[in-house]
Amino acid sequence: MKYICRTILLLIISFSTLCGQDNAPKRERPEELLARLKRNLVKYENGDVCLEMKPSKFCEDLFNSINRNGTGVWEAIFMYLLYLDPEMDAKSYIEGLEKKSWIQPWFLGLREYFKRMGFKRVKTETLIAKRIPDRAIMDCIDEGMPVPISTESISKFFTEALTQRSALRKETANIDDWIAILKKSPLPRDVQKVGGDMGEGAFIVGYNKKSKEYLLKIKLHQWEFIEYWATSDEMQKVLGLGKIHLLTLQ
Repeated sequence: MKYICRTILLLIISFSTLCGQDNAPKRERPEELLARLKRNLVKYENGDVCLEMKPSKFCEDLFNSINRNGTGVWEAIFMYLLYLDPEMDAKSYIEGLEKKSWIQPWFLGLREYFKRMGFKRVKTETLIAKRIPDRAIMDCIDEGMPVPISTESISKFFTEALTQRSALRKETANIDDWIAILKKSPLPRDVQKVGGDMGEGAFIVGYNKKSKEYLLKIKLHQWEFIEYWATSDEMQKVLGLGKIHLLTLQ
């Protein structure tokens, strides 16, 4: 009788455990996460390759619950973490970081995080932006991965000039015509100075291989983002002695 009761009890416990597993949210497998990121990639007829990376109200509310005083860099990091993995406990991740360096600690920590998720190979690389690593940036974008960049605040005049030029770019359907415009109308040198008050967090979210341009997404205050295109040479001047951060998942 005791044996029968114990057997019944074990069956009940096993059944309860199985039910709990069925009800528990299923985590994305590595291949599912990579496929989801690639679905954010949009390719246009003119050769533009861009990522759809949009802030959400959920992301904003969750970040505000940390009670940090609106630092755009941390908002950008938070958005990047949830873009990569919506199920990440990004709040705890950021709360546990030192604020000494704006991007290095959390970026390096991603290596261990994704290894625990089951990725066979996780590579993080931080490069000084003396020379733009074109191929590496394009490879990351093609995999659905935005490329965080760290730099001084970007010149207000530079941002305004590139925003206006990007509006003209939208009106130019043929990329060869646009390349001709770029050659004839470079930005004035005094506009290309690093330093200023625009932008607190930034990503590279697109490229055009033919025109040698990159699409920059710049984080301003209060979850406001702007996007504009810059040539490889211009971006190098914007970054100055800044850094480009590459994450590769396999």
